[in-house]
Amino acid sequence: MANPRKAQIIGEVFKYAIVGVFSIFILIAGYSLISVVRDRACKTEIAKFEIDLKDIDKNLRAGEKEMQDYDVPCKADSIYFFDLNKKINSDDFKNIPIIKDSLESGGNSNVFVVENGQVKHSFYAGNLEMIYPNYICFVPKFDKISFFAEGTGASAMIRSACNQPECTLIPANISEEQSRQILQEAVQFGCRNCPNDADREAENIRLTRQNVDVFRRFLFCDGITEVQIIIKPKQGKDVKNFRFYEFIPKTCIDDLNKYLDENDLEGEHYVKGDPLIVWHFSDLGEEKKISYKLNTSLDEECRQAIKGLGVAQIVEQKENLNLPGQNKILRFKSSSEELKGGKLEKNLWDSTDYNGNKQDLAYRIVSQNANLVKCEIKNEKNLGCERKEDNEGISEVLIEVSDGILTNSGTITINVNQKENNNVQQKKECEDGENCGFLKLGKCKKGNCCEVDTINPFC
Repeated sequence: MANPRKAQIIGEVFKYAIVGVFSIFILIAGYSLISVVRDRACKTEIAKFEIDLKDIDKNLRAGEKEMQDYDVPCKADSIYFFDLNKKINSDDFKNIPIIKDSLESGGNSNVFVVENGQVKHSFYAGNLEMIYPNYICFVPKFDKISFFAEGTGASAMIRSACNQPECTLIPANISEEQSRQILQEAVQFGCRNCPNDADREAENIRLTRQNVDVFRRFLFCDGITEVQIIIKPKQGKDVKNFRFYEFIPKTCIDDLNKYLDENDLEGEHYVKGDPLIVWHFSDLGEEKKISYKLNTSLDEECRQAIKGLGVAQIVEQKENLNLPGQNKILRFKSSSEELKGGKLEKNLWDSTDYNGNKQDLAYRIVSQNANLVKCEIKNEKNLGCERKEDNEGISEVLIEVSDGILTNSGTITINVNQKENNNVQQKKECEDGENCGFLKLGKCKKGNCCEVDTINPFC
């Protein structure tokens, strides 16, 4: 006969199991219903946002200017406006492939709603016009964006409102020639932490670019221009003894001291009125933002003309980080070299053990005895050295190599002796039939050279 107590327990367990199953089903159904409602609400918000912005260029008379604000749909974290009539660097949007592809393919969408790097919606709002960099990235403030719209007759000129946060980032690109000009200005400036040697400072530019990203943005309000500079060391990098140089052409600002309020400047900085600002950071382990304000409005040409350059003396790998590339091997082999004809040319790839693409490697000279032998990096992978003095000695050239993640170093020892010095002066042109060589025992032909002060009597 069955035990009534046991049957009762089994019944209770079965009852609770049924209740649990139904509870889970209700939760799943409820969550799905909430998601559906949320998606529909989001689509409604996006549709309203698009309708409100549609034909914004046609709704303003020429010369009419007004402040406009809009509710941001779907809790988006950024709204992009583009001027499709001007050139925009699509590479600036590598992290948002849909925008990059649209710019490259000539798509007609000029407003993009973005959340966490994903485009939720895009559309054409009319003919929009913006000054350099020809787009604006708005960051919602209390779920709204605000901007000035001015009718031009053929388009709507869009400018960010005062205190409207932005995510517009302009990469601080600069040519090699412009970099050297700025470094020469800094050397002439002679501030306490300015470089003494422009060439030596220039050797660190490529290594810095591999490990540090620099961006800028311009903000305008009531006739004042605020320039923000964002310095981002790459993941896992410690950047030390970092200088940032900001150069403003005199055609834009004739005397920086007239327009700059130094009280707004943070950190260790030096200002040259003819116009240059230098910041120095002994340690730059994480993102840093610096800024300055000018009591004037910069036009589009001047915004493009301002150039910035970051140079670090040392870049180190942070310890105990699980980073991409940790399985790679990078080792620079030390060696001893001899000068030939007072010079040395060496391919540094031959001294580097690396199981990646050697095109990614950047070399720099950390230290050397430049009074005896002057060395420099040529063509990004070759070491070129030239003798500077007649005396004997040893020059140790410390070379650092990095692929942007791994860093290693080694020493190239250059022996300089008196015999090599004589060989430098060994050759000269001589006339046909002249005696030459040791004891004048040799004859040389016109146009050939003759060895002097050696026991070899032949050319």
